[in-house]
Amino acid sequence: MAWSPISILYDEKSGYQGTQVLQHMPVMVLVDSDVIARSDVCYLKSGIVDALAKWYEFHPFLAKNGDNLALNLMVQMATLARDTFVQWGEQALRDNAEQQVTVVLQKVIDANIELARLANSMRADSTSPGVAHAIHNRMTHVPELRCTERKSAMACGFSR
Repeated sequence: MAWSPISILYDEKSGYQGTQVLQHMPVMVLVDSDVIARSDVCYLKSGIVDALAKWYEFHPFLAKNGDNLALNLMVQMATLARDTFVQWGEQALRDNAEQQVTVVLQKVIDANIELARLANSMRADSTSPGVAHAIHNRMTHVPELRCTERKSAMACGFSR
């Protein structure tokens, strides 16, 4: 995630190798939507899946900790991102495949970066993310799910 104080390390085949904790949060994140629009669609799909993971990681904790303000804020941001992807995700992927910067693509980029940052920036004692990340880390070693420039847009891992 662009705003995270953690860098994810991958091998030359895009397999998860570990993390490197940074000493500081990023001060600024600059995003060029034209660069994203010209990139392989599987990168946008990866961003969507990473942002969606926030909702699946945080939402179950509401049942026992519904009065926790930080947790509620985390879930609200993750829900807004999820709803953005449900409403605009498929069109954004088509726009990306056509290398067009559109309002829809920009909404999904913003949800990937900003809403995921807001959801992830809250600290609630009761939450323990990890399951979605553990699944992700293992899936990066499955050859059919790897995202490479050599694959067509629809061949990258998370196509329907």
